[in-house]
Amino acid sequence: MNVDTSFEALSSLPTSLKFVQCVMFQNEILICGGQYQGHCYSYHTVKNEYKCISSYPNDVELNGHCVVKLVTSQASNEIRLLSFGGRNKHTLTMRYMSVWSNDNVATNCNKWSQFTDSHNNPVSIGSNEDDYWGVRAVIGGSNNHLLFITHLPKNISVFNLSTFQLIKRDVLSVDNDIHLHCFVSKPENGQELTAANANANTNTNANANANANANANANTNTNTKEEHDKVMRNEMLLFCYNTGLAMKYDEHKNEFRFHRLRVCKTIRSFFSYAYICVHDVIVFFGGVDRNTNISNKIHKYSISRNQWMKSKFDLPLALHGCVSILNEDSTLVHIVGSFDKDKRENEDDEVDADKCVTIHFKTKVNSLIKKEEKEEERWITEDEDEDKEIIHIEEMNIELEEMQNGLHIEKLKGGGQFAIISQKSFLLKTHKKKIEVEIIIDRWLHTLLINKMIWEDNFTMIILRYIILKYFKPLKAFQDSEWINIAKFSPDGTKIASSSVGKTIKIWDVASGDAIQEMAGHSAYVNDLQFSPDGTTVVSCSNDNIIRLWNVTSGTETSTLQGHTGTITSVHYSLDGENIVSGSKDKTIRIWNVKSGQEIRSLSEDFEVHKVKFVSNGHKVMALSDNIIVILDTSSGKKIQKLKKNSYHIMKAQLSPDGSSLVFCSSHGVIQIWDVMSKTKVKKLAGYSTVVYDVKYFPDGATIVACLGDNTIRLWDVKLGVEIQKLNGHSEAVIGIDVSPDGNMIVSCSWDGTVRIWGPL
Repeated sequence: MNVDTSFEALSSLPTSLKFVQCVMFQNEILICGGQYQGHCYSYHTVKNEYKCISSYPNDVELNGHCVVKLVTSQASNEIRLLSFGGRNKHTLTMRYMSVWSNDNVATNCNKWSQFTDSHNNPVSIGSNEDDYWGVRAVIGGSNNHLLFITHLPKNISVFNLSTFQLIKRDVLSVDNDIHLHCFVSKPENGQELTAANANANTNTNANANANANANANANTNTNTKEEHDKVMRNEMLLFCYNTGLAMKYDEHKNEFRFHRLRVCKTIRSFFSYAYICVHDVIVFFGGVDRNTNISNKIHKYSISRNQWMKSKFDLPLALHGCVSILNEDSTLVHIVGSFDKDKRENEDDEVDADKCVTIHFKTKVNSLIKKEEKEEERWITEDEDEDKEIIHIEEMNIELEEMQNGLHIEKLKGGGQFAIISQKSFLLKTHKKKIEVEIIIDRWLHTLLINKMIWEDNFTMIILRYIILKYFKPLKAFQDSEWINIAKFSPDGTKIASSSVGKTIKIWDVASGDAIQEMAGHSAYVNDLQFSPDGTTVVSCSNDNIIRLWNVTSGTETSTLQGHTGTITSVHYSLDGENIVSGSKDKTIRIWNVKSGQEIRSLSEDFEVHKVKFVSNGHKVMALSDNIIVILDTSSGKKIQKLKKNSYHIMKAQLSPDGSSLVFCSSHGVIQIWDVMSKTKVKKLAGYSTVVYDVKYFPDGATIVACLGDNTIRLWDVKLGVEIQKLNGHSEAVIGIDVSPDGNMIVSCSWDGTVRIWGPL
């Protein structure tokens, strides 16, 4: 481990304070309580000593609270603090005067008291329904009168500190819940933008030009307007897990504009990091992931360059739940706090002091953000540390998602400029790679003297089709009366079979969107269905323990297969259409002859079978249960491969088209690819905070599509292991997907009662 030696250890906190909150005041760091610990201290940065200020009231239980410094017109020897939020919400204020001063401290200072309005009425920030654990907030607005609050699950609110009213609520378009996250005001010209700065500049300009000529006055008015516009802009940035978000609040219109930011690979699984924002840079220290692995890494993000970098040096120790804070002149950064030595199952558990690490370090800001000629000696740019192609694809994915959410999405540019992104400009911008390839092909065709042939454009697009990533858009939506759990394409891609909670099966015509058949016969919930290889028949299975075969043209039941003694969870045709394999909660896998309707083999297992599928031209069967995936020889019944994942509830799995790899998804939000022969993990494609219900390979094996409980569909590039696109459209969890045989369409079904078809962009 290459440890950064620029960090200097200081006197440790007098007590363990996890999820501590701090505010800077002159030469003091005011430490305002931590998880289940209400003690407050002042640390003197020159003396390297602590003094007790006071404690929170006994009836206030701190757990993930937030403390901010209010901007007031009070004397320079005092400040006013606002403490609010946490699991058990409170709203308190403190008028602070230095405990290091020899001056007499007023009796109403250095104590927490109820936050009140101008009429001394108690004011509470946050409703009973709001979850304020791990809340973060910044002060903004034209008069520093607005409190911007970001909190669980994915919310942002604006509280007016002048009127004591909540004036805005909005939902953030992010993948993960946000808590213990990074939330900062965007710096302006190398410093935090505050109304005090803007007003000071305005007054200075006005005084300087009081006796100037008309032109000078005009310039003053222009400058004042520009400064006012800057203040009104209220730009902020938020980072948590793989979520990066730039946001702009228009104070006049009381509305937000959001733009997603890409988060680099090495920090996107973490939250609860310490961070500072200074000049154009946000620096992140440590963090913890969902498996309570604690990081000792240092990252920084350049706002203007939209560039991530990772330090080649590590922190003196891994940390999370701490706070970092700049000193008065922003030359030093202090990292203060406590965290567990050992993993804990529940973050809400009280801190055990004997198992807690308490730290206080400082380092020079210049050592973190200074641009040097040999910057590479300390920092690794993400371009060096990660495949540029991955970065390019992820940036395209962000822009495509925003475009699909609406063609009038505003995109945050460098320097705070915004521009409308239309579908045309997106294609021109994000498909630069496609244009470059088209130019290469065009030149190649000219070289071969065939560029004037009629099939030139078609030939170009044929090649592009195989070398350029495919993106999808909504094509059609079919509405059913009940929520739909399965949707499958016919072999020719012209029809879709679906089943709903109402025990019926419907056949849809893809071109017209009409339901052309409705087949009823099952007496219980339908668990699975599939078209026969020739597309003339649909096989289905149900909780009624019966397998039924249906004629697609007439919609009539042609035969039944009976023998299972428990719920039949899955059915699948062999490639030649002669046999069907079924799996059941009776712990058996059965193979049936379609023509005779007879069971030709029964394989007993020691687990309930949730999914089965023929592989290797029908010579093998893949079966899965809660946490087991097995591949069996259909002749002998012997297990060829077995993969057991004790920590996952496996929802679905599929072999790659060439049979070399296996992809599975889980209820824990995990998508992984494993090598079949070696039984080793090849890639972890995702770690979502919601269930991944289904996953499928595209026919070429280069892309994977999955559907999630957050109402989305995700596409992944298998080789690069990067998410290509997120599809939005369903209003409830998406629980089933399929890919057309030619790979040009995706069908999805959802609890919202719709079947949706997606086609190439």
